[in-house]
Amino acid sequence: MRQGRHGGWVVLATAFQWRFAVAEMETTLAVTAVYLAWIRCEGRADTREIALALLLGTLIAAAAVGFLFL
Repeated sequence: MRQGRHGGWVVLATAFQWRFAVAEMETTLAVTAVYLAWIRCEGRADTREIALALLLGTLIAAAAVGFLFL
């Protein structure tokens, strides 16, 4: 049963998934690749939403790492 795109939650979930991939760089890279392929294949997010999520996730990761040095 396909419910279509879900907008905001997909962007936020992708942003945080990308944040974990950027910050930890081990097993989460494989999980993130599968997740990104799934949301793209299912049509849950378009290219613009994925790009926005990756930007947000990168900013979240940078803020988390920056906070460690305060």
